[in-house]
Amino acid sequence: MNALLITWPVTEKESMPLTDTKDLSDSDLKGDFSLSAIDTVTAIAAGVVASVIDIVFVGTPEVVKIYKGGENFDGSRLTALLRSIGNGEDKLSEMLKWLSHKCTVPYDLSLKKGAVIPNNHRLRNPGHDPMFGLLFAIADIILGTTTLIDNEGNLRIVVRDKEYPPQEKYLSVIYYLGHLLSDVCTSRGLPIPGFLMTQFFTTGDDSSSIARIAEQMYKDGYDSRHMISMSTPVVIKNLITDTYLNLVFEDESSQFDSIAEKEIRNNKRTAYKYRMSLVSDAVSCGGNAMKFFLPPTMGNMTALNLSEWSNSGEDIECMTFNTGDNKTDLSIACLGETWEMGCTTESMDRGYDYDTVTLVILTILLLILPILIMLLYAAYENYQIVSAH
Repeated sequence: MNALLITWPVTEKESMPLTDTKDLSDSDLKGDFSLSAIDTVTAIAAGVVASVIDIVFVGTPEVVKIYKGGENFDGSRLTALLRSIGNGEDKLSEMLKWLSHKCTVPYDLSLKKGAVIPNNHRLRNPGHDPMFGLLFAIADIILGTTTLIDNEGNLRIVVRDKEYPPQEKYLSVIYYLGHLLSDVCTSRGLPIPGFLMTQFFTTGDDSSSIARIAEQMYKDGYDSRHMISMSTPVVIKNLITDTYLNLVFEDESSQFDSIAEKEIRNNKRTAYKYRMSLVSDAVSCGGNAMKFFLPPTMGNMTALNLSEWSNSGEDIECMTFNTGDNKTDLSIACLGETWEMGCTTESMDRGYDYDTVTLVILTILLLILPILIMLLYAAYENYQIVSAH
């Protein structure tokens, strides 16, 4: 049988081993990821856009008045739009009402002297917290109890006398999810995940305590729906950065690239992303700080954008600072996968060093900054009361 021989011209690039790194530049292997002028301008622009969205559209929520069958809400265009969902006569509203009727649970206690009232019972009830609620809700459903935080910041368990369907104990997770969904679109909504923890920091009826300030924020509409609004500037900011980097690194790609080159390019892109994010985060958080301190909010705690500050903390956690001879500013842990770049273990150990202490300190500072602001505001309010007397 005659065989047909076909020859194909093989270039030097194609004949390279998949993990060959001889064509890679020294800056690629050492990790010199300094931002250019256009990189910096793009990052600043992303931060400015995020700040404008935060100030104009996210705004500062305020529930002026809640009345039977409706509410007057002001201060945030995006949150006002979200609060209009599920409060009409459409199918979604009917479904939520059905869930509210069917998924009654023992931990939904809205009135208890010295503990909860209808306006704050979801904030002080662990079963309503999207972050911690599952375990508390299941325990309360099985035991027929209500776990809550009272006015003194103590965790209390109240035994309920009301009878609930026996199958509810076996389907506790389903009842929990159904009840949680039924509360999302109500006037008070669900608290921001983890906001429950603020209720432990109280000094009784002192209105300047963290618990009371957080409670007033919740009453003004600082709930899970506003958390979605606060996340909008973060999403837009990251979208601008990712789009820019996709355009930049798309020009550098080739179908003949080796595995090592592709991995290094991906890691380099990630390094640029976190560097640019650090710049845009500084601008956007600065804009949020200005919104908080300047008129018309003038220290209104609901002006703080927790999504912005927490996102900045995450970005700093993924950034490291040069402490060795080589300029590497990318944390291996942030990649979420093993680096297989065709480099030797020795070169990786030598090239990717970072200052863990600095990283941890900056992350903690950004994450607790909103809490520090609340403490300072509480101290200021307490000082005003003392001065008045």
